[in-house]
Amino acid sequence: MKFTHSRTLFASSVFAVIAGCTASSATSHTRMMAAHNALVTQGLAQVGAISNGNIGEGQSLRVSQTLEVGCYTFLAFGADSLRDVELSVSNPQGQVVATETVHDAQAGLRFCPTARGAFQVSARAASGGGAVALSSWRGGAETASPRAGGLGAVAAGGAGSCGEPLPLELGQTVNGDTSQAQNHLSASCANGEAPELVYRMRVPRRMQVTLASEQEYDGAIYILRQCSASNGRRNPRSQINPNNANEVACNDDDQQIRRSRIVQVLEPGDYYVVVDGFGNDSGAFTLAATAQDIPSPEELCQQAPSLTLGQAMQGDTARDVDGFHASCANHASGPDRVFRFDVAQESRVQASLETPNFDGALHIRRACAQETSEIACNDDAESTRQSRLNVVLPPGPYFVYADAYGATGGSFTLQVDAAPVAGAGVTGDSCQDAQALTVTSAASTTQGNLLAARDDVTTACGAGQDTADLVYRVDVPSRGRLKLWFSYMDESLREAGGLTTQIVRACGGTAANNSLACRALSIGDDAPLDAVLTAGTYYVVVEAARARAFGRFTLNASLEDSAAAERACRTARVLTPGRTVTGTTAGTDMFQASCAGSARSPENLYRLVLRRRQHVRLEVTSTNPSYDPAIYLRATCTDQSTERACVDDTNGTTNAVIEEDLDAGTYTVFVDGFSNGNAGPYTLRADVTAAGSGPSTSTPRPAAPTP
Repeated sequence: MKFTHSRTLFASSVFAVIAGCTASSATSHTRMMAAHNALVTQGLAQVGAISNGNIGEGQSLRVSQTLEVGCYTFLAFGADSLRDVELSVSNPQGQVVATETVHDAQAGLRFCPTARGAFQVSARAASGGGAVALSSWRGGAETASPRAGGLGAVAAGGAGSCGEPLPLELGQTVNGDTSQAQNHLSASCANGEAPELVYRMRVPRRMQVTLASEQEYDGAIYILRQCSASNGRRNPRSQINPNNANEVACNDDDQQIRRSRIVQVLEPGDYYVVVDGFGNDSGAFTLAATAQDIPSPEELCQQAPSLTLGQAMQGDTARDVDGFHASCANHASGPDRVFRFDVAQESRVQASLETPNFDGALHIRRACAQETSEIACNDDAESTRQSRLNVVLPPGPYFVYADAYGATGGSFTLQVDAAPVAGAGVTGDSCQDAQALTVTSAASTTQGNLLAARDDVTTACGAGQDTADLVYRVDVPSRGRLKLWFSYMDESLREAGGLTTQIVRACGGTAANNSLACRALSIGDDAPLDAVLTAGTYYVVVEAARARAFGRFTLNASLEDSAAAERACRTARVLTPGRTVTGTTAGTDMFQASCAGSARSPENLYRLVLRRRQHVRLEVTSTNPSYDPAIYLRATCTDQSTERACVDDTNGTTNAVIEEDLDAGTYTVFVDGFSNGNAGPYTLRADVTAAGSGPSTSTPRPAAPTP
């Protein structure tokens, strides 16, 4: 690997001193003596004697020199007839590790080896010829200005690989260029073939270290605990990088692709900082390393303020340090703040964190400074700006942490609520004070929380005792189909099997005998819970599927005109195999599906009759690019649970194809649209061949009944 650099600011200042005290006709030796005097006054010590030679164009004066760990300044001065001197340093393996490229009769560079070795310094006559003097000095500042053309410590340490890392000191800014480097490493945020440079950084004590880079390309930086020339190479067959197990932190973009930033708390020791690129990108960069002392976890815990249960606490972590980590949110390696709360008796505890300006994380521990005492951790609840934990805790002190997924913190609102394990009673906790559930043909949403709800109703398909429930009242004005599903529920509810949901005629202590429909629902279920209801009042019971489970949820409900749906099913056009039909979807949405964002757009229906088991291919194509069609088929027209296949996009968003082997029977084919309000013109074609003659668009489904 070769590093090419322009003249350093330090060497340039020496040349300015020389120019001020020597005539232009001075000999190379006279200039060297002037440089000696200038460097000595700046605290540098000459290493060895001045080497003199007379070289022709293309020839070099070479000096072998044993260099210790530290920084050296090399200067070469040529006679007036030597118009361009190139100065370079080669490592013990003969690789050029530093070069000065300014076109002048004098050359200077600064080089900082990280290991003792035999190096060779070369002054080459790139243009002209004549006398040349070459010498070296040791000492002085270990870095040059990053604005001075890019030398600084970049030339240090040889190749800039795992075997020969460059030095990087805390408080230092270095410049470099990866365009001539090699590719041996990758990381979680930089898994391409871009070349990289490796730096070794020593952290003297527990500190929060900030690494910030600016690149002329789409770059990335990461920190490794271990790095070596052997384990740094990826297996060319498996493309597995063994260093990933040693990855401490990795960042690709910091608000823009030409910036990268890592803020990480590091324990004392040596680390490897890698400047890499995204994909195959490479080029010049500036890397700055800064650090600040941080309190120990024990000190932070001693300062933890107390939270009052049921009261919101507001704060800002933008200027806090990363004092604690967690099992979720990529170890929760962002700035954080810890609070204490006390539980007087065994209780349901719900902790909620709102972080409007960053991706927050929330975790709870029993012992503040012990990471292994973590009880629960949550990254995202309703969104990346919300986190929530629902746990049952015995009496005692606990610690809750307002944390972050990434390196950025900000303003937050934290609240911890508690309720008895058996519940305290809330509105809608019983049939007598059931909450009203407003339903129309369009989906309505209702927010619920089982934190303080009791177990008041026994459902037909419930888990039994100690399952918190809420009751909703539904007034049905005329015959229709009620559909219920959940668009959100807390992680604690999902892990406990979802929410048991039941539709009943009358509400009492036991709802099992009045059940019209009952099933445990979770997020992403293929079909909602539904039932056809005549005019009257009904109740919906939402119950935790497991004892002692609780949390927040969003219940969705719609009441469809079943008479209109049944009429649409009866009047569906017959679809003749081998023929292409045209149509346009318009009007209101009456049917939904398991794909295409539930397909809550207007639809057209077709009837497909099979006399024997056959392979069916259905293809719908939009004739308007703004219309995103979907296609699905059911064995029973009005029952979504009999859906046999559903496809949104096949060849782009304007085409959808179903291929299935179907038993004899009558099926309903639906041409619908993605999500809401998606309608337009289309063509539809059905082709039928022998069963087993084509692929399938879905996993095998139960055989279709013949109506």
